[in-house]
Amino acid sequence: MVWDGYVGKTVFIEDNNNRTYHGVVQEIIDIGNGILFLSFIYVDKFGNKRWVTLRVSEIIKIKEEL
Repeated sequence: MVWDGYVGKTVFIEDNNNRTYHGVVQEIIDIGNGILFLSFIYVDKFGNKRWVTLRVSEIIKIKEEL
């Protein structure tokens, strides 16, 4: 999968802990050996913004939102 295409896009993400996020992808970090991290700004239900970084292997669903 080409993860770089999500940078700057608004996405819906579900991780392997059944957490869901809506946010804007800020960066993809490749540390080598096939290990990638996806960082995004998430706005919770109270309007608080948080920087979230997930290992790509934890993501079970990602969908660009229009």
